[in-house]
Amino acid sequence: MPSLIQKSISALGLGVFFSAGLSLFGQTSTDLNHGLTIGHDPLLDEITVDWWAKADFYYFLMETEDLATDPWAYFPYAVKGSDGVEGMALSLSADKMFFRVMLTDDLTDPVFSEDFDSDGLLNAFEFMSVTDLWTVDTDEDGTNDFLEDKLGLDPLVQELDIDADGDGFPNSYELRWGTDASDASSYPAVAGVNQAGDGYLYIVDANLSADTTYEKSTFAAAISAAVDDDIIYIKQAVYSENDVIIPAGLSCLFWAEPDTVLSPSSTSDIISGLEFKTGANSRVFGLTVSGFDRGVYISDASPHFYNASFKFNGRAIFIRLRGARPHFYNCIVANNAGSNYPAFDIEGGRPRFINSVFIDNVSSTAAARSNNLCGSSKHNADTYIYNCIFWN
Repeated sequence: MPSLIQKSISALGLGVFFSAGLSLFGQTSTDLNHGLTIGHDPLLDEITVDWWAKADFYYFLMETEDLATDPWAYFPYAVKGSDGVEGMALSLSADKMFFRVMLTDDLTDPVFSEDFDSDGLLNAFEFMSVTDLWTVDTDEDGTNDFLEDKLGLDPLVQELDIDADGDGFPNSYELRWGTDASDASSYPAVAGVNQAGDGYLYIVDANLSADTTYEKSTFAAAISAAVDDDIIYIKQAVYSENDVIIPAGLSCLFWAEPDTVLSPSSTSDIISGLEFKTGANSRVFGLTVSGFDRGVYISDASPHFYNASFKFNGRAIFIRLRGARPHFYNCIVANNAGSNYPAFDIEGGRPRFINSVFIDNVSSTAAARSNNLCGSSKHNADTYIYNCIFWN
């Protein structure tokens, strides 16, 4: 049978925040009731709910506003314990709120036979496959998790982005450009129009003496010329440009040769490396962004990054609005040192970090240090982290 631990609070605000297993209270494995603690973080003005999550136990957060009249409901947060602190932070609008955590180590418990998101996959299966118990389409590629499982696809990777031959170019782009998606030596690399006449490839080369129609010396010039589904092929160099803006609605592919770096052309109080405007759902492969106040600034867009690196910035990644759905695959976030902000600052949206590494990210301020020296997630942000390494 599952166990229950329960507490209540009175608070103000409404929203859900992910605390990435961090705590202000330092629970231990010997605390009564798994150390369930409800408190207030004055730095962020958030209510925190966290506990010590024992290995091989499964924890489900539940809530109600009125013990007498309202039934308990599952809050969209569940986690498998790993002998560490788990929990989340919230800003509540209700006059009062009661919380309890249901925990069990019995996989035959009825909760595992439920299907919280009604996608056809039971909660037990979603836990084991690391898909989202409350989202029908975890990777947001238009194919629901149930169908991806039946077709043998990966519910954590958008199929349009699959790169069968490992050359860095998704299959969908190789098909349009007439290159061989099963041969790593065959990929789009010739400037100009593709074989079907419905897309262009722009080459960015820092050593150009003069720009041409399809060859540009800067990111900004190539982006200005590109439209949806075009390729911007970036030759190896250190490019010094500030505030490279991917405009609203532009979704193209940025493919950078190894050791290609975007760095500032000058210093100022607030500069960004790449800034993605609303609906700029581009793909970025292989680029290193280094030396900016904000390495990547994402407002209301869903770009995907593959094998990218964010190093020696202030805020490596700044995600601003609720509509943002960026994904980061096989990325490195290292040696970023925020002063007034954490090294990666998630103020909204549903970012996903998959197979990525976070190492030696620090901050000099108490506000950022309260978020474990590397990250903050707040303002209606739901952050998902799969198979990543954090090391300081």
